[in-house]
Amino acid sequence: MATRTRTPKPADTPADAPETPAEATAVELVNMDWDTLPEPVAMPTRVVEVRISPKVLESVPEPIRKRAETSLAINAELVAKKEGSTSARKRVNYRWDVQRVATTEMGVKFKNMLVKYAKYRPADVDIPHRADNSPKGQVTARAGAPTYYVTNEDGTYAEANESAPGAYLGVRYSVRPFEARSDAARAPGSE
Repeated sequence: MATRTRTPKPADTPADAPETPAEATAVELVNMDWDTLPEPVAMPTRVVEVRISPKVLESVPEPIRKRAETSLAINAELVAKKEGSTSARKRVNYRWDVQRVATTEMGVKFKNMLVKYAKYRPADVDIPHRADNSPKGQVTARAGAPTYYVTNEDGTYAEANESAPGAYLGVRYSVRPFEARSDAARAPGSE
């Protein structure tokens, strides 16, 4: 086995001396020989802009924002009615609506824009179509994939086959006050 050469230890620098970047020196690294590792080099700190604020009031079409705000107002009222409940888990029977769309692609786009609007809904500006009982800022939107539905005689809807009489393509959705995930505060791998 070849003899190892070690780099001499640099002289100590005074505490008030400016930090100089370490120069890369040619060191022969030997696989799995930890004594040959050179000193680590400090990496500059990256400044990352944490706040992402797409302008959803401009990028999401008004008809979609209006439908989201209408659904939110109804569901916020349902949540408010459950506030006095003494049950361990306040189960809210949220309202769901179906939006007719022309194509599957239009349905997917509707769903994506509805979810984007709910996620990035601003808290610091006036929101058009916002009801007085609606919260400000981020809310939760749930939406399904484009599916065929029929409207029943009582005005409710039900899933149907594409060939069923009166079937139409639609997206089922519901917008409600923000729902924090119950598992968001847990450490990974914990139960």
